[in-house]
Amino acid sequence: MNHVWFASLRKYDGRSSRPLRSVELAQIAGRAGRHMNDGTFGTTTDVDGLDAETVEAIENHRFDPLRDVQWRNSELDFRSVPALIASLNAQPPHAALQRVREQDDQLALQTLSAHSDFLPRLHAPGRVKLLWEVCQVPDFRKTMTEEHTALLGQLFQHLTQGGERLPETGSTVT
Repeated sequence: MNHVWFASLRKYDGRSSRPLRSVELAQIAGRAGRHMNDGTFGTTTDVDGLDAETVEAIENHRFDPLRDVQWRNSELDFRSVPALIASLNAQPPHAALQRVREQDDQLALQTLSAHSDFLPRLHAPGRVKLLWEVCQVPDFRKTMTEEHTALLGQLFQHLTQGGERLPETGSTVT
């Protein structure tokens, strides 16, 4: 590939659509120059062109310095849902790190763990870990509504009853 066309200069970041930063545009534009080729980049007719300052920054690899680095605890405590939430909310170990805001998976965890139907299923660390893993299933439809949380709840129910498997095709999981 020797040319990259930008069909959009915006990105959905899990919460909302926002403009791409220069460094993100450069990462995408760099795909045109892979394999030791000099590549080019531009926008489609549906998108306003890139301003000259952004193009120059990309071509000369000049970007604003990082203001902060997002951090999320990887040392999670699965003894209980409150312990897991507390470990997700832990403060970073260094002042240069900034704790990420609650993510969709954490919000789903908090919602599902409050359902009285699930409380008996959360009796062991393995089950708390399984609920966390289910909550990390991406919302590919980008809705993060009650509908997606309900789907996650169905997945958890199926995985915690009987054979700990999802049902075969044609079942009630939607």
